[in-house]
Amino acid sequence: MRNFFGARRARGLAVALLLAGTVLAAVGATAPASGVDPGTPVVTPQESTSGCNGVLPTPGSENTTKRLDPDFPSDFNPGGTVGYIIDYPVDPSDVAGRATFEMTDCVFVGDKAAAQYKVTFVPNTTDFKLRFPLKIAPDTPLGAQFCNYAKTTAAPSASQASNRKAGPACFTVGGSLRIEKRSGSTTGPLLEYAGFTVVCTPPAPAPGVTQQPTIITGLSGQSQSNPDGTVGASGTSKSGSIAISGPSGTPCTVTETSAPPGYQLDPTPRALSIPVGAAQEVNVFVNVQLADLVITKTTTGGSGTFTFNVDCEGTAFDQQTTITGSGSATVTGLPAGTHCTVTEVADPLFTSSSVPSDGKVTIAPEGTTVAFTNVRKTGSLVIQKTTKGGSGTFTFDVDCDGTRYTVTITGSGSKTIAGIPTGTSCTVKERADARFTSESTPTDGTVTIATGDNVVGFVNTRVTGTLLVTKTAVGGTGTFTFHVDCDGTDFDQTLTIESSGNASVKGIPTGTSCTVTEEPNPLFSPEVVPAGGTVVIAEGLNTVAFTNTRNTGNLVVAKTAVGGTGDFVFDVDCDGEAFDTTVTITGSGSQTLSGIPTTTSCTVTERPNDLFTTVSTPADGTVTIGATPVTVAFTNTAKPTGIAVDKKVDGGDHASAGSALVVHKGDTLTYTAVVTNTGAVPVTIASLADSLHANVAASCTKGVGDTLAPGASFSCTYGATAAGDAANVISVSAVDGLGRHSEAADSTFVKVINPLIALTKTPDVPSAAVGGTVTFTYAVTNTGDTPLHDVAVSDDVLGAVGPIGDLAPGATVTLTKSEVADGTTPTHNVGTVVGTDQLGLVVTASAGADIVVVAAEVIELPKTGGPISTLTLLGLGLLTAGLVLLGTTWRRRELI
Repeated sequence: MRNFFGARRARGLAVALLLAGTVLAAVGATAPASGVDPGTPVVTPQESTSGCNGVLPTPGSENTTKRLDPDFPSDFNPGGTVGYIIDYPVDPSDVAGRATFEMTDCVFVGDKAAAQYKVTFVPNTTDFKLRFPLKIAPDTPLGAQFCNYAKTTAAPSASQASNRKAGPACFTVGGSLRIEKRSGSTTGPLLEYAGFTVVCTPPAPAPGVTQQPTIITGLSGQSQSNPDGTVGASGTSKSGSIAISGPSGTPCTVTETSAPPGYQLDPTPRALSIPVGAAQEVNVFVNVQLADLVITKTTTGGSGTFTFNVDCEGTAFDQQTTITGSGSATVTGLPAGTHCTVTEVADPLFTSSSVPSDGKVTIAPEGTTVAFTNVRKTGSLVIQKTTKGGSGTFTFDVDCDGTRYTVTITGSGSKTIAGIPTGTSCTVKERADARFTSESTPTDGTVTIATGDNVVGFVNTRVTGTLLVTKTAVGGTGTFTFHVDCDGTDFDQTLTIESSGNASVKGIPTGTSCTVTEEPNPLFSPEVVPAGGTVVIAEGLNTVAFTNTRNTGNLVVAKTAVGGTGDFVFDVDCDGEAFDTTVTITGSGSQTLSGIPTTTSCTVTERPNDLFTTVSTPADGTVTIGATPVTVAFTNTAKPTGIAVDKKVDGGDHASAGSALVVHKGDTLTYTAVVTNTGAVPVTIASLADSLHANVAASCTKGVGDTLAPGASFSCTYGATAAGDAANVISVSAVDGLGRHSEAADSTFVKVINPLIALTKTPDVPSAAVGGTVTFTYAVTNTGDTPLHDVAVSDDVLGAVGPIGDLAPGATVTLTKSEVADGTTPTHNVGTVVGTDQLGLVVTASAGADIVVVAAEVIELPKTGGPISTLTLLGLGLLTAGLVLLGTTWRRRELI
């Protein structure tokens, strides 16, 4: 009872403490607050962002408004500063008796806290707005979400007031809608000082919803709200970008109003919209820099007016311009990057070259030049004099469109008048010389000067005779060389004559002695008339005649046949077609072809013979005919012949008794044989026999009389039933085109196994009393001719008797198992043995045994009076202990 009473007092005391705490809390909550000037807030950056996750509002907890400050000169780019406003409603009771008011402000970039600040000031008893600028870290990536949250963390302390949370106030770094001004292309460098006007039309907010303001940053003019509900800004973009933040889907019109100096304006307004969600849309205005195309002309050797065609992309700058003499022309205001081609209209009086050579340029920001150089074309007048049979001084009068020259040439030679403008007509006339005849080319001596040399040629010939060298070639053709040696050296020269023909030396002064000698030609035998080849030149023809007879030789085609004989055919192909022929040699022998000109190249080719291999000497069969017979020798060796057979049973070789295929009697066997031509020549099957299959040819894809190509095969397939051990032999013979015989044979072996097993079962006693033990002996014998494995014995009454495992043929293994007899023990039980042979066939045997179970007689003892038995006393003691235990349990329940 003391324990119970003490517990009740403890519970009363706890109730009293709870009531006291409740009363004190109620009294503190109803204490009055006094208004205090909040003074200047103090913002303290924190070293870590620990605890910022607790600042994030949960649904329904956003009871304080935080938004971007539209009047703050925000910059949404990395490194910029952004202004926020917190609208804070204050209940005087929230700050009663407090010395300071404290908030925690956290910045999140993406979903990760990036900075934490503590804001403290003297508590205010009325609603207030707090302007709070934040710096964007310079390494913050464009497109990241920059969100700001705030939470009251001290004064007020009441749970509802201290859980006041503001946010999120988010924007996209660089602006949800980002406008970039770039030079040259969308990936070019940012371009400063372009003028823009931006007007955005944010949607009206839903009733009771504080909407984030639309703010335009990056222009020299601050964005502002207009009476018509739009937000606008205009001015120059010093950084080259404009960042716009506002409600998703807000339409904005962006217009470029002025291009940076030296750039082309992009005047088309663009209708854009702030993307939905956290996406960032970047729109690029491209300005192209303006530059000049300068065409320069330098002339050399003359002057003129030159015309140039300018062809640029599109047609706005296409034009034609002219330059007189050396000078230049300029095409201004071309956008940088424009591709232009400048071509000069051809002037036949000048050569023209340009840099670049094709006149194609891309306008560079600093300007681009195409330079042309023109050189006046000139040519040379060459007066050429050739004298034959004598020498002298020859005079020529030259008239070039009124400009006159006098030229003299001694003997054979030439004179050149250079630097004559092209197109000038010049006439050259030779003054007459009675000692010479004169011919000019052109015949009137007039040429119109073109670039290069312009030749007027004169040939003067003294009265002379002609040396005629003739050649008659007999039995062949060739090139014959002759040396002419005349008095002095003027007419000494070398002449060549192809085959029969002649060559002459003209203009030899009469009376001159000339000797003609022929260079030796080993292919011909020469004769000359007159003997010695010497004549004295007279007017007209003076002949030295040569006759050459062609030397010939013999070609021998030789054949040696090894291992067989036959007709061998050879094609002879010599230079030209005169000696081309076909030669046939039977067996070993030779044939000779005669009268072939020496040095003739002849190739002897043997036609293929499938029965022989061929080796020739020389290896390519080509020889050159000489004065002595030349031989092309061929050795033909009969190709090897052969036949092979590969026999299998059930897909295996089983080619010996030791590797015989093991089967059961009655199993179906499949015999296959593959016959292959192992030689290099076709063979004809002469015989085909099988020791177990008389009509084996009927099971083959080819048979006797069929031809088998080299390397080719055919197969035979037939079935049989296993009756006993068998050795099977297939044999084949063949003959080739040379009458050579070949034969082959192959064997397979089959071994038939007969698995058997026997079991005897014997009890050690014929009968047993109830409770007695009977032991059974199981004798297992492998009575077959093959080993058994996985041998095991079981009993239909006693269950598993035991495993034996492997059992060799004729071997016996004995197992025993005992049982205790009772009234339900069967008098007959059966043992069973199973085993598996090497092919997986299961064999079994069973044996039974009988025993007699003898039941014992039960005798009833007589009933008599006497004292209480020990068993009865033990029962009473247990009953008393149970009552005592029950009473103890009841008392314990009462005390609890």
